[in-house]
This record gives sequence, C-alpha cells and structure tokens, in this order.
Amino acid sequence: MNSIAIDTHKIVKRLKDAGFSEQQAEIMTDVMRESQESGFDEHVVKNDLKNELLSIRHEIKTEILSVKKEMSDIAAPLKSDINLLKWMVGFILAISSGIFLKLML
Repeated sequence: MNSIAIDTHKIVKRLKDAGFSEQQAEIMTDVMRESQESGFDEHVVKNDLKNELLSIRHEIKTEILSVKKEMSDIAAPLKSDINLLKWMVGFILAISSGIFLKLML
C-alpha cells in the first residue's frame, strides 16, 4: 500500500498542547492519517485508471485504422468489378437495343 509518512507523535503533541486529551489527540491523529492514506490511494487508482483509459483509447484507434485499411483493400477490387459490370450491362443493352431495332424495322 502506498502511503505518505507523517509524524504522528508531533501531531499528538500539538493537539495536546492545544487542549485535547491524550485519547482525543490519538484518535484525531489516526483519523487524519487514515484520511490521508485513503486520499492518496484514491489518487493513485484514479491515475492508474486514467492511464489505462488512454492505453485502451490508443488500442481502439489503432484497431479502427487497421479495419479501415482492410476494408479499403477489399473495396478497391470490388469497385473495379462494379465498373466492369456497368460497362458490360451498358454494352449488352446497346447491342440488345440495336438487335431489337433491326428486327422491328
């Protein structure tokens, strides 16, 4: 557990000098120490979570870029095939129209 060292004896002495009883001073010092340790641990956990979140965001962005590249690699040949099909359909329609007109006239 991470903690910051505090001089509890000095705090107890100062509280007693201020009019606290021995028991009150010790309890007050314990509460202050526990509060400080708790706050420090929460701060550490918060920073750890923040760092982990940044790491996960980076991984997600990297994965998204990878998927985009894969999709573009797949899409390029498909676009080419679609353009070829458009030309083929247009050519077939033109020939069919020509044959139809020839038969009708």
